[in-house]
Amino acid sequence: MKRTTLALIVSWIVSCSLSLFGLGCGGDEGAKTPDGGRAGASAAAGTTGGEAGSDGAGVGASAGSAAGDASSSVDASHVDDAGAASDAATSDGGEAIEGAKVFYFGHSLVGHHLPQMLRSFASARGNTYEVSGQVGWGTPIMSHWRWEGSFDSGFVPLGFAEELPGSTLFSVDGHTALESGEYDVIVLTETNGFASGSPGNWSSWCDPGAEFGGCSIEMATNLVRKARMHNGAMRAFLYSNWKSLNDFGGSVSAWANDVEAMVGYWENLADETEAQLASEGATDAVVAVIPGGPIFARVVLEAEAGNLAAFGIADESALFLDDVHTTHLGFYVIALAHYASIFRESPVGLPNKVDIVASGHGAIDEGGFEVDAALAAHLQAIVLEELSSYPRSGAGL
Repeated sequence: MKRTTLALIVSWIVSCSLSLFGLGCGGDEGAKTPDGGRAGASAAAGTTGGEAGSDGAGVGASAGSAAGDASSSVDASHVDDAGAASDAATSDGGEAIEGAKVFYFGHSLVGHHLPQMLRSFASARGNTYEVSGQVGWGTPIMSHWRWEGSFDSGFVPLGFAEELPGSTLFSVDGHTALESGEYDVIVLTETNGFASGSPGNWSSWCDPGAEFGGCSIEMATNLVRKARMHNGAMRAFLYSNWKSLNDFGGSVSAWANDVEAMVGYWENLADETEAQLASEGATDAVVAVIPGGPIFARVVLEAEAGNLAAFGIADESALFLDDVHTTHLGFYVIALAHYASIFRESPVGLPNKVDIVASGHGAIDEGGFEVDAALAAHLQAIVLEELSSYPRSGAGL
């Protein structure tokens, strides 16, 4: 990945500092083809089949009913603290954000810990941060759209009844949150491994009667459209994740190759969502992409190669709980990327001690996870380098 001058300077400073311590789906078939040109964790390789992602029914009617109101309710711009007009969301970032009220539509690769880690980062920088969200087990975007907020309804996404009641993350359901207009950031992610084949099959494959029925573009468009209808300055992010190591016979290198190959698919989902909204008149709609998968994969590869041994990390097992889920350390890496993208600030200098969620998800464990200070600095430099050369994150670094 091509480095920016800023990233090189920061990386050099961090390296020199450490040396003192002896540490060395509603679109059409014309979906864009991923360029495959992004380098970072590894070279792009051919994709393999994985799980498809979404369940639900009644898709088309939901999308169509909201479409007519989208263009009339969208504000083309807002005025920032400096008094200058700026786009409601820009793919290349903008002024730093002093406060954010965020809603996560996620699953276990968001979990309960990641959103709370951002609270520690915001507090350290003097920024305000509120968060709510809904996470289940492998929850596809379609399930988030379909759920009406009741645990007694005919459809409750897998894991919601177990994960949400009484948790620190869940204070309101997604539809109610968007209708309030109070949330200025939403973060979406698809079920991991949801795409195989060309990006075009996201557009053409939509089976609302199936448990995992696709419709990714249509469902993402539904959520972003609804958010913008109630808050024209809302910023939308798509968090790219990763498949299971077991899909690649446990090979870390093959898994990392797939993460890189999938970048274009995530970007296509963002592109097609923007295109659909633009066709409805919302030409300023932007869906930024937080490259969680590539950043996580880069750190995993460094660990596997022994490059983190000086920080006490023997291998990649320090980052994986199992074949797909991450440890607190892995969440820390991803949280750095989320914070930098959402707040448009460098991750360098963020605290190495962060809040997590206590057992049962019902309380915050303040400062409950601590990363070695030298390792945290190294990870922050990696995240800065990756985001600096990936303007679609919205971080503007």
